[in-house]
Amino acid sequence: MNQLSSDTVAAFVRSYLDTAVLSVERVPGSVGNQDFLVSLPDGPGLVLKAGDARMLAAEGWACSRARAAGVAAPVVVAYESRSALPLPFLLLRWLPGAPSRDPEVLEEAGRQLRLAHAVALDGFGRLVVADAPTGSVAAGEHGSWAEVVESTLTEVHRLVTGGIVPQSLAAGAAAMVRAADLDFPGPGVLLHGDLKVPHIFGQQGRCTGIIDWGDASAGDPRLDLARFSMDDADAFAALLRGYGVPRTADLDAVLAAYRVLWNLEALVYEQAAGGDWFDVYRGRIEADLDGRRAG
Repeated sequence: MNQLSSDTVAAFVRSYLDTAVLSVERVPGSVGNQDFLVSLPDGPGLVLKAGDARMLAAEGWACSRARAAGVAAPVVVAYESRSALPLPFLLLRWLPGAPSRDPEVLEEAGRQLRLAHAVALDGFGRLVVADAPTGSVAAGEHGSWAEVVESTLTEVHRLVTGGIVPQSLAAGAAAMVRAADLDFPGPGVLLHGDLKVPHIFGQQGRCTGIIDWGDASAGDPRLDLARFSMDDADAFAALLRGYGVPRTADLDAVLAAYRVLWNLEALVYEQAAGGDWFDVYRGRIEADLDGRRAG
């Protein structure tokens, strides 16, 4: 992937938007994207994401659709797959506030997540956007939720042959997922895909936004809850209060299986993209397998 410099991004934004740029700072992103925070003289700054065209188009579409449903997702300024930059890019307005563990903020985030999950979509799995992310149609790439689950499990052997996970861990993880009741007939709903506290912004006890929709997909809403449940118990309890779903033993069993599935997919993607951030994902899978054995 072409590596962009802060100077390159600053010059591009000045020309593209015909505006002054105060500063550009590269910030952590995913293994597949390069992210930059662009400060402007007036108003909120911008986030420029450059990388995979399909993922950026899906993120832009998800942000726009979530906002239309009442979610405080980022405003899409522009998306282009071909431009003066050597990579496709997505420009978003930076949201006010900062990542927050305030229970009131997390409860409101739960209510907003419920709004996103009210958006029914065609298909299941990662979103495929037909055209530009605004004013277009997106759908999941698979025909059923079972296909989404199985598509991840069929890739697990690559983790074993690549030395990422031992065979025993891969077999135990796949068995746990297949044994769980993950049946979801649909329709698939809009999923954030990577919901965690750092992606929930708050200010003065108010949820000001949910950011980073780069893993948006169509599917079972319990997958988003499972992703957030990887955080601490108090944060998850606050989100569930806002979401309006009671915590039960049956739900916990499903969430554990979805956590394993989510982390398996993260490992597969990290390996394919040439990353090396394996320990955290592998450790989470081990923890859920140990929890099942202890139960």
